[in-house]
Amino acid sequence: MGTADSYEVAGLHAASWREIYTGIASDDYLTEDLESDRLRFWNKRLASPHTDEQGWIASIGDHPVGFVYVLGDAHPLWGTRIHNLHVARHARGRGVAKELIWHACEWIAATSSVHGVWLWVYAENRSAVSFYESIGGVSVEQEMRVVPGGGEARGIRYAWPSAGELQERIGRSGARGER
Repeated sequence: MGTADSYEVAGLHAASWREIYTGIASDDYLTEDLESDRLRFWNKRLASPHTDEQGWIASIGDHPVGFVYVLGDAHPLWGTRIHNLHVARHARGRGVAKELIWHACEWIAATSSVHGVWLWVYAENRSAVSFYESIGGVSVEQEMRVVPGGGEARGIRYAWPSAGELQERIGRSGARGER
């Protein structure tokens, strides 16, 4: 994933937040120019990524349908953080998220000194909570987290002991045209 992908990633990110964060983030934030906000964010992040960051985009045919972005060794105990995982609504249930996680886990196993994997999710994001639990995520911490656009919501830290164990839990669903 590079700067040329900023526009696609920002669009997927904004669409996901509008759908998933309704009732979590403020309506004003979600109805304002969220695409521009996410484009600024991704332009900055992808213009000069750290060597311990990596991202992948999944496509079905020529259409980007999801992405994952990880921060290697982001925590001395928990390991690499899945900072973003978003899949377009029409592509959910087709193994896209699992395939993206699989690619991230390959990179984590090859590059990280602490092999655990973790992420934060808002407790109100019930579909994500259910998904992470279905692939073996263990709730190891809960706290109030800042919500994009202001306010707070309860967050859950899900963790897996290693990238290899996470891969075992999701299985290999077959390539989805990642690039």
